[in-house]
Amino acid sequence: MRKIHFVLLFLIAAIKIQAQVGVGTINPTGTFNVDGAKDNATTGTPTNDQQANDFIVTSTGLVGIGKLIPKAILDINSTSGQIVNTRYSTTANAGPGLILRKSNAANNLDNGALLSGDLIGRIAFFANTGSGYSTIANSEMRSEQVGTSSSTNVGSKIIFATATQNTTSLTDRMVILDNGKVGIGIVNPLNMLVVRGVNAQPSAQNLDQTNATFRVDSNTNHALDFGTLNDTPFGAYIQSQNKTAANGLALSLNPSGGKVGIGLVSPSYDLDVNGTARIATVPTIATATKMLVKDPSTGQISEQTISGGTTPSTVVYVNAATPATATIFDTANPAVTNNNAFKNLTTAIYVGTDGSQWTSDGTVYSTYAPSFQGASDEFTATASQTVFTLSGLPKGKVWFFRNGSRLTNNCYTVVGSKVTYIPANNGGASLGTIVAGDIITIDYVK
Repeated sequence: MRKIHFVLLFLIAAIKIQAQVGVGTINPTGTFNVDGAKDNATTGTPTNDQQANDFIVTSTGLVGIGKLIPKAILDINSTSGQIVNTRYSTTANAGPGLILRKSNAANNLDNGALLSGDLIGRIAFFANTGSGYSTIANSEMRSEQVGTSSSTNVGSKIIFATATQNTTSLTDRMVILDNGKVGIGIVNPLNMLVVRGVNAQPSAQNLDQTNATFRVDSNTNHALDFGTLNDTPFGAYIQSQNKTAANGLALSLNPSGGKVGIGLVSPSYDLDVNGTARIATVPTIATATKMLVKDPSTGQISEQTISGGTTPSTVVYVNAATPATATIFDTANPAVTNNNAFKNLTTAIYVGTDGSQWTSDGTVYSTYAPSFQGASDEFTATASQTVFTLSGLPKGKVWFFRNGSRLTNNCYTVVGSKVTYIPANNGGASLGTIVAGDIITIDYVK
């Protein structure tokens, strides 16, 4: 009987007028308060150290562990502990988990489908600033619905966001869409992996932090950088980057075998260029021992050794157009350096006329009459002039120019050495009629 009285007295002492229950304490601060270490003060609010071993359920249904005034449905405060979720099961894929669920229903008895863009759940991280916790998360991971709900499942995407130092808002940094596409620096990637950066010119060597948008890094001094150019011709670049020295590093393509194509998707050679290639530096003639030869039928370029030869014994000169420079080397005689069109070719020892052939010592080997020569006659026209007489007899094509503009073939006729202009075929009478002072140039082969 005494034992029953003791239990009743204990319960009566623990239950206050407000119907608060305390276990291990006679000073409960919530509807249900457990003081694990039984160290709470008998009056007033327990200290932080005393609260560290408490469990509480408030009148509004909030649960606190290590904290007597919880701010959320479950508020855990700890100075050293961690949250551990252990599951015992012999099933291979039955591990512990954390599940976040969201319904648009007003209560847990109803179902409410989410809409596209609705937040499904988030895990947020807050750091104390020294004067409390910020109103926004320092970083977070959240899930949002994608598309319309179905009876079985919905699409969703996961977004990772961070706040830059000294800012008051989060910025989405990376996203994984419902179709598996991943975006870094972009929230709506259209390809399987999209990394968005800022256009910039390639950085110099001897830099670890560069302007590149994307990097494949190594555990030593080199890396492979990718970026988009900010200056003409824009486009993009690939750079083999030396992080610790100024000298450049090699960039290898298909080093274990395989063909490389530029401007095509199915290369036929080790390096197949579908376009124009440029070599900035080539060996001089004095040091070159090999040359590149292109096969006109396939476009393939092959390397050929330059063989030794003999000094030419004959030089042929036939109707050179415009003064030009020819270089003909001979061990005993100087080179030909003066070449005048339709005139004598002369140097210290080379003297001849049109059509001459010389031996390497400068003597004339033979002379023949040239078969064709280019000619150009120029006229200052009178008003409405239509007929122009050439200085020679054309033997082939004739080209008619009016004030530097070439006319089509139907604008003139050629009979013998006379060229007749047809104004009607050159814009009609109002435009085609020649005015005084027009410069007429007629080129032909005679």
